[in-house]
Amino acid sequence: MLKIGIDPGVNTGIAVWDAKQKMFLAINTYKHKLHSALYYIDNLRLYAPIEIVCENPNTFIPFNAKASHARRQGAGSVKRDFSFWQDYAEDMGIKFTATRLQGSLKKLSKETFVKYTGWKSKVDEHGIDAAMLVFNS
Repeated sequence: MLKIGIDPGVNTGIAVWDAKQKMFLAINTYKHKLHSALYYIDNLRLYAPIEIVCENPNTFIPFNAKASHARRQGAGSVKRDFSFWQDYAEDMGIKFTATRLQGSLKKLSKETFVKYTGWKSKVDEHGIDAAMLVFNS
């Protein structure tokens, strides 16, 4: 089983976790290319059963006014993309788990992420957020 962590938004983070081998197979960010992310996921499901674990922006609880304002700036596209992934999974018969934003380790530095996971390849904040949704699951 492959668990696919998705950080939805304009820059879509996708992490592929092999639940059997307990390791990441890939961590990528698709910048402004939702269709490229979909194509990637669509191909993965041809090779192994998958589960999508996606951040649910509808559960965001701001911890201060500044965070609330910043979060609202991109909320429309993030919510739209979340709905897209949810609909896609339903239409394709893929198990879909929506997770609360505060329910995972978010916004880790690259150094901390490497220390936790051992991941050595290039990664950015969107990939890290996606990866932490499925790490060790």
